[in-house]
Amino acid sequence: MGKKILVDTNIAIGYIGNRLNNQLMDKLDKLFNNQYHISVINKIEMLGYPNLDKNEESKFNLLIDNSIVHDIDNKVIDKTIQ
Repeated sequence: MGKKILVDTNIAIGYIGNRLNNQLMDKLDKLFNNQYHISVINKIEMLGYPNLDKNEESKFNLLIDNSIVHDIDNKVIDKTIQ
């Protein structure tokens, strides 16, 4: 089984906004052409990003639609709080 990659919200924001260095952007291009994971919290943070324009929203939705989105339950929430 290959590696499972959970994408950080700040990385996704930097990628969508083309604000990362070229080397990292190239690596992320490859990642986003393969299987990657996000959490429902990442989805909320990406689509709730302040002053999101329609173009960015469309890019975030594409990124989200092509990912494996993990929900969280009370067990995960309680463990995180601890």
